[in-house]
Amino acid sequence: MSNELLKRIQCDLRNFPEEIIIDWLLPFAIDIGWSQEAFQKKSRWKNILTHSVELWSTARWTLEKLNIDELSWTQRAQNCFLGMNDAYLCNKINSYTSLKDSDGKERFRKSLFYLLQHGIFPKPIILLRYDDGYEVMDGNHRLLALFVAQKLTREISTNPDKKVQLFKLFEENDLSICEIVIISDIQKVWVARFPNRISSQDNSISKIASDYFQNLL
Repeated sequence: MSNELLKRIQCDLRNFPEEIIIDWLLPFAIDIGWSQEAFQKKSRWKNILTHSVELWSTARWTLEKLNIDELSWTQRAQNCFLGMNDAYLCNKINSYTSLKDSDGKERFRKSLFYLLQHGIFPKPIILLRYDDGYEVMDGNHRLLALFVAQKLTREISTNPDKKVQLFKLFEENDLSICEIVIISDIQKVWVARFPNRISSQDNSISKIASDYFQNLL
């Protein structure tokens, strides 16, 4: 079934690297289908793709190394980072609370532990480049984990007790770690650009300060 769906998606989006289809689109296609009928009737595809399949078929993809701290984000992306932070780390009730009860928080924690051990994303996130900023198409949990990991490592450098607490947290999750690595500002990401450059039409484009985010300690 998944191989058939993969071929169908590749037929519609010949410009997409296979890795992007497998990591981003295929899991959703398995769940809600990949067809014109699914696009018309399933509002989830509208939220997932944000643009038509026809427009996506014109996108140009590049695998880049970007300084995440220097990127500006659309309001939609900011709302996602901050909403997950509130749900996963502050126990606030919002639209992401249901994700906390599924595997959302676990995906965030796994990404956080990986970043603290290796300093880089477990796999590249997927971004859409507008003239005025970036939209996150896949990888919000990894990005939140990066922001929290950056804050954690800064606090550990000035507070030895935080380091002891973090090592204990690893032990509680049956993980081992010898030393906390430096979290790289430069991360590998997939970036899509449409041939006719477009604006996000978002007046709230801004950078995100990782100091805002809560942590697990």
